[in-house]
Amino acid sequence: MKRIIKLGKLYVLLLCLLCVLAGCNQEEKKTPEKTGKPEVTGEAEIQETEEPPVQTGGIEDDSESKGSGSFDAEEISKHVVINGQEVTIPFTLKELGEGYSWGGFLVNDDGQLADVIKYKGKTIGSFWTYSNEKKLNNKSLIYGFHIASFHNQSGLFSIYGIKIEDSKEDVIKLIGEPIKTTEDEKMNLEVHYYGENNKEGKCSITYENGKVWDIYFEYFPE
Repeated sequence: MKRIIKLGKLYVLLLCLLCVLAGCNQEEKKTPEKTGKPEVTGEAEIQETEEPPVQTGGIEDDSESKGSGSFDAEEISKHVVINGQEVTIPFTLKELGEGYSWGGFLVNDDGQLADVIKYKGKTIGSFWTYSNEKKLNNKSLIYGFHIASFHNQSGLFSIYGIKIEDSKEDVIKLIGEPIKTTEDEKMNLEVHYYGENNKEGKCSITYENGKVWDIYFEYFPE
């Protein structure tokens, strides 16, 4: 008899438990409040909020990059930076401010006057003009330059974002593929040429072991 009572109590407890569980399931199955949007969960929710990648012609978007991936001498000539000062070819020493001077190693090649520019006594690179002047001064118009890694202040200079020690890949992203290349395997040098003449813009960039070793550029539009 006692055993029957115990079983009866156990049955009642089980029945109560089932009722409680059934009630919980009913709560979970209640229809969610309408919000004007279909209920979205899991993977579908991720697809709704994920933005498509920005397309930039196969190159990652770089807000600091000036380059269009093609050689445009006129545009490049507008972005010469010397010691933080941006100038446009042609420019003068006067535009650069104080501390700059010609080095006194004047070379005259059929009307093309060339000399080194120094900043506080140290060489940045070689620069030249086209004029009938006997000597260069702080108002002489500069149309071209040659900057090399052996110039002790070459790090002050950049053109169109290109600097000594930049990688070949980065330069090509800025100004595109060259029209001609030459190599010196013994010296580990490779030269890329852009432009046909100084009126259209003329440029060569030499790489040593894949890094910019020197930069040559001139632009003399009529």
